[in-house]
Amino acid sequence: MGMPSRTFTIRQVSERLNITKPTLRFWEKELEGVIVPLRTKGGQRRYTMEDLLMIEEIKRLKQAGLSLR
Repeated sequence: MGMPSRTFTIRQVSERLNITKPTLRFWEKELEGVIVPLRTKGGQRRYTMEDLLMIEEIKRLKQAGLSLR
């Protein structure tokens, strides 16, 4: 199975959404099954546009005062 046509590295997501890389990794771990980036053969994360939309929504909810729970 190949990568979708447009994916983003963790660095690109971090810069684009103004979220630190450690925060992205933490959310992935804490919200198990909600953010599931694709992985390269070397294990590097690759985020789809759908992942970016989900991350943006999580960020918005966090800024509104909701917890990850």
